[in-house]
Amino acid sequence: MAINFYSTNDEFGEFSNFALFPITLKGVIWPTTEHYFQAQKFAGAPHEEAIRLAPSPSQAAKMGRQRSRPLRKDWEQVKDDIMRQAVLAKFQQHPSLQSLLLSTGNADIVEHTKNDAYWGDAGDGSGLNMLGRILMEIRDKLRAASATTQNPTRTIRQVSYLRHEFRHPPRKKKNPLLVFVYDVPHLGTCGIFPPFRLLNEILRSGGSDGGMSPGAAWLPFELTQAEYDDLIAALRNTPVSQLRRNARYARIQFRFDPSFDHLSDFETWVEAVAQKHRARWHAEMHAGGFLK
Repeated sequence: MAINFYSTNDEFGEFSNFALFPITLKGVIWPTTEHYFQAQKFAGAPHEEAIRLAPSPSQAAKMGRQRSRPLRKDWEQVKDDIMRQAVLAKFQQHPSLQSLLLSTGNADIVEHTKNDAYWGDAGDGSGLNMLGRILMEIRDKLRAASATTQNPTRTIRQVSYLRHEFRHPPRKKKNPLLVFVYDVPHLGTCGIFPPFRLLNEILRSGGSDGGMSPGAAWLPFELTQAEYDDLIAALRNTPVSQLRRNARYARIQFRFDPSFDHLSDFETWVEAVAQKHRARWHAEMHAGGFLK
């Protein structure tokens, strides 16, 4: 049995991106997931904030579809992940919606409309139904996150790697992914954990011996989106103190800052994180009277 949704006034209308459930992403509040999704077509440009402030989701959609606005060049490559971010935030940040989604069991979820053959089913089932598929994917992730919360050391996979220390022979290590990410030098710049695509960029690199500084090397691999989401749930729910015995850099809990998630280049991401960290440090020093 399939669960169809489209209008916010119908049963399961809460699944619509037009449903009035605000989300917090990139450090600000978005009135609906539609506002966030449409605005990310112009991330970093003034149009992004203009769409965030749109008086309704329908107006946000209209503004986002206006091709007089310069669409970001990588939109076709990133749009599915941006939809996932928005929808995941919506169901994570509203417990009642999470319960509603989980209550659907294993039923197919379909955005049933002839108006959209990509996000919807085109009205006759011929469409891709990407929004429905993302909802079902997130339903599975929420179940996995619940299981991870009950057993936060549950991991996606074991990783074998070499940990290099300056002036010491490399040590062979095999640890759960949850420990591994805390054992890689500088993976979390200033304690900020990388978004999905940038973490995979690092994992595909295979690491390095670090040269004159500590390093780690492994056989290149990638995570699926589901594995990444499970890892994030584990990171959020596992106190770093539980990992210090095995992980070299488990000093501070990894944090998450969605304001950098639109950056697609790892070096740019590192620079942006470090710049914000320095600005925060200077502000705290000035406030405390240490810098004048």
